[in-house]
Formats: sequence, C-alpha cells, structure tokens
Amino acid sequence: MSSVVSPVLQIHVPLAGLVDVGAEIVKMEKAEYALQSRVRKLRDLMAGAGYAKVPEATKEKNAAQLANDTAELDKLQASVANFKSVLTPDQHAKYLLDKMASYRAEADKVTKSLEKMRAALPADEKKQPKKSLQKIAEAEEEMREIDEQIKTLQLSMDANASSSS
Repeated sequence: MSSVVSPVLQIHVPLAGLVDVGAEIVKMEKAEYALQSRVRKLRDLMAGAGYAKVPEATKEKNAAQLANDTAELDKLQASVANFKSVLTPDQHAKYLLDKMASYRAEADKVTKSLEKMRAALPADEKKQPKKSLQKIAEAEEEMREIDEQIKTLQLSMDANASSSS
C-alpha cells in the first residue's frame, strides 16, 4: 500500500539489480502516452470556439487539471530520460524487445476492437451511426500510429543489432 505525502516531494531509491529497467521504461512510456493524450484533449477542449460559454468554475477546474497533468508529464518524461540514461547495451536491447512486444499487444487489442465495432455496424450504410463510424475512424488512426511506431522501433532495433555486431 502506498500513499502520496506531498505532490512536491520526490524520493529517489537506487534500483540497480532490483527491477527490470527496460520493462519499467515501457510502463512509464505507456503512462506518458496516456497523459499526453489527456493533455492534448484538454488543450483542444479549452481552445474550442464554444469554450467561452463554459462556466467559470469549470474553466478553473480545467486549468488546474491542465497544470497538474503538464507538471506530471514533465516529471514522467524526466524519469524516462533518466532511466534510459542508465541502460547498458544488453538492457537497451531488452528494452527494445519489451517495447516491441508492448506495441504488438496494443495492435492486437486495437485490431480486435475494430473487428467488434465493424461487426456491430448495420449492413445498410445509410443506417450506420455517425458516432460508431467516428470511433472506428479514431481506432484506425490509432492503428496507423501503432504501425508507424512499430516500423520506427524495428529500424532502431536493426540499427542497434548492426552496431553491436
């Protein structure tokens, strides 16, 4: 069980030999991606034309949330960079493999989700709900992003393998 004592307090503990650094980086990168998405959505919402009509209390709450999420994102990015800086070549290779496995698992999950959404659509295109079509388009875009990340990672893995040969 853990608890947060203070949002400004940070505790640093040497973890050498205690944790799989590569796997921890992959976890942090997943959290970083989710947080980036949340920050992007909040910024888009706040920049929208209709945001002027939002109650002042909600605007203040959103501004505070954006500030907190941005600060958390900065700390997370610093942690990822710090962890990456201590990777040995073997740990780096394992990290790349872990990251590839993570991307492939995410691709499988998105593919299954797309299949379910498409199967649930009515055959008559005129009766297909716009909201469902929008969700499918978003999932397809996510799949394209994952595919691009896999390609980039594969190039990095190939470069890493050739430099260690």
